[in-house]
Amino acid sequence: MKGWVVKVNSKEFLSVKEFAELAKVSTQSIYKRLRNHATDELHRFTKVVNDKKLINTKALELYSTDKKLKFRQLESVKVAQPVVQLDNHTQVELEFLRQELQAKNDQIAKLSDQLDTQLEKKDTQISELNQRLAESQELNRNQQILLKNEQEKLLLIESAQEMGLFQRIFKKK
Repeated sequence: MKGWVVKVNSKEFLSVKEFAELAKVSTQSIYKRLRNHATDELHRFTKVVNDKKLINTKALELYSTDKKLKFRQLESVKVAQPVVQLDNHTQVELEFLRQELQAKNDQIAKLSDQLDTQLEKKDTQISELNQRLAESQELNRNQQILLKNEQEKLLLIESAQEMGLFQRIFKKK
């Protein structure tokens, strides 16, 4: 066999993949049956070793009886008609899903357009705010220059008045 076989409690166990190959079913169906352990007996034959699920080869008997039962059920039912109905139902459902997908794609396109419009508005607003900020900074700079000029004028006036006081003191002597 391709996978590995482990002896546990002197019984032969197989990996899920190997078991599926021998039972001639997919590994997904094995895992599905293992998940439904309340309604399926397969879990009784399962062990976990080194984090690997192993199934006893005796569980293959479940699959042989299952296949015989399914075969008998298929013989008693007309196969052609249900398959056609299933195909029609599947086609209707598939068309419905396509329409839903197209509607979702249209919604995504519409939302994408709205998002682009909003981004353009935000870019414009940011640009206007940057321009106003630059104007505000220029006004602030001008205000500081005016304040500096006023302070220099006040200092000149004070120094002139102080000189006048010194001159008065020196003239009196």
